[in-house]
This record gives sequence, structure tokens and C-alpha cells, in this order.
Amino acid sequence: MEVVFYKDAKDKEPAKEFLEKLSGEDRAKMVKSIELLAAKGNELRRPQSAALRDKILELRCSGKDNQIRILYFFFVGDMAVLSHGFIKKTDKVPDKEIDTAIANKKDFERRFKNVDNV
Repeated sequence: MEVVFYKDAKDKEPAKEFLEKLSGEDRAKMVKSIELLAAKGNELRRPQSAALRDKILELRCSGKDNQIRILYFFFVGDMAVLSHGFIKKTDKVPDKEIDTAIANKKDFERRFKNVDNV
């Protein structure tokens, strides 16, 4: 499965930028989780991945001192798009994080469709 970073209209890649800010050890753990997503695709389950809502999933990783999450979605069945990441500080994934991923998904689908129609 192809795994790509969501890129907004200003060419920013929130998930990539998040990864770059992690410590070396935490970044290495999350990169391994991303590689596992690429290998297993939509067959990846807990504890590495969990469905949230509205076809948004979380890639889960335990960091040195925290819980690291990257939210993602599938596109056309064979592509996983990494929306953005955050450090989880509560038991539940905050709604605002899921809402951000939903907005990124809609933006990605809209812009990808526009490219297809050219």
C-alpha cells in the first residue's frame, strides 16, 4: 500500500512536519508504525491502528514519555493519506483532531478530483 503525506493548498505537510519535531527515538518508532501501515494496509488493527469516526483512523505509537498519534484515511482503496499528528494527552482522541482530519480528507478528495478532471 502506498502511504503519502497530506499536503494542503499552501504545500504544507502537517504529518511530516509533526514527525520532524519528534525526538529521534519517538520519530523512529512512528516511522516503523508507518512502515507497518504500508505493509498491512487496511488489515492493520489494534494496538497499532484504530478506527475513530467518519472513516478516520489513528496510527498509534507509544513514545518515550507520551502517546503519539497520526490520523489518516484511505483513498481509492490502495493509498493511505497521513493527515496530521499530535501528542495524545487524554484517554479519548479530541474531537478537534478528528475534525481536522475530516477537513483534510475532504480537501484532499476535492483537489484530487479536480486534478483528475483536467
